[in-house]
Amino acid sequence: MREIKTLFRIWLAAFVLAGLHSGPASLLLAQEAPAIKGPAPKQPGTDEKLTAQELRGEGTYFQYCALCHVPRKQKAGAPPTLGPVHTGVLKNAPPEKERAVREFIRQGTQNMPGYQYMLTSQELDDLIAYLKTR
Repeated sequence: MREIKTLFRIWLAAFVLAGLHSGPASLLLAQEAPAIKGPAPKQPGTDEKLTAQELRGEGTYFQYCALCHVPRKQKAGAPPTLGPVHTGVLKNAPPEKERAVREFIRQGTQNMPGYQYMLTSQELDDLIAYLKTR
């Protein structure tokens, strides 16, 4: 049985290698993927205007918050996000609102977990700095 498995593996390897150099398999491999139309999606860290603190906050945001708060495409009828979108939440906000959002992130609610044990105070500061840019 062992010899049969070894022979099969040799035959399969030879078949795959032969197919890569000629025939229909090489045509499939040589084709380029179709171009995706539309603007490329924004990647974290590509905004040149962000400071070092805001970039760290962006990383924290995409690590902890994006799953529920960044819009995404889903099946028809499904909600685009689980939580509210953060665009404009802290843009030009007074210090009282910033403190309220900071406490909200720390304590959480019944619909959102609290991050008081997951985020350091520096990470929370960075996250707030990033939210001010959105």
